[in-house]
Amino acid sequence: KGRHLAAVKGVEIAPLLSTSGKPMDGKEGDAESLTGAIDGDVYVSFERNHRVWRYAFGKDGLTAKPTTVHTPPELAQAPDNGGLEAITLLQDGRLLAVTESFDDPDGNIKAWTIDPHKKTHQALTIKRRQPFDITDIRQLDSGDILTLERRFSRFGGVGFEMRKFPSASLKPGAAIESDVIADAAMNFTIDNMEGLAIRKGENGETLVYIISDDNFNRPLQQTLLMLFELKE
Repeated sequence: KGRHLAAVKGVEIAPLLSTSGKPMDGKEGDAESLTGAIDGDVYVSFERNHRVWRYAFGKDGLTAKPTTVHTPPELAQAPDNGGLEAITLLQDGRLLAVTESFDDPDGNIKAWTIDPHKKTHQALTIKRRQPFDITDIRQLDSGDILTLERRFSRFGGVGFEMRKFPSASLKPGAAIESDVIADAAMNFTIDNMEGLAIRKGENGETLVYIISDDNFNRPLQQTLLMLFELKE
């Protein structure tokens, strides 16, 4: 309640379904990011077989079968494990889709805005801050874009950061600069931070949730759910 995490309840878990209505497993089901509304359509991005699928969650719930969303042909050239790591539904109805390790010649992160209804897209890039990779992305009520990013090395361990940039930067061909608003390393209790969600609190404050992926690698990794208030 309020600004403090106390419990989780009402959770329902089920496997994502393929276009044939069967549960996916293995690398075909390598889902990386989810965006949308529980009373409407939900979009999921996948790596390896790079794609975005739309699920009519508001209508069919966890039994929804997906339909394919138009994606740029260039996406097929992305590394198996470096495709669409982060997507978010923008206020204007477009998707912002960001890759993990598919860079342009200048080392910038390849991304696109995608209109899922008109089947059009526009390319742009986000300037990388080494050694971080973007793992999730969301749009704030103000219109600004918030990124969650992680780093890992055997010597430095894990770390994460958050950056922010204005939606006005989302122009075709842009190389977007962004501001760092958080940077945490292993002097904090963190792990492989990959999921990001935002909501308004009881007093109108912006609450930011981040969650880690344990990669089924217990006890070396753990699932952590963390809550922050964003001061804007």
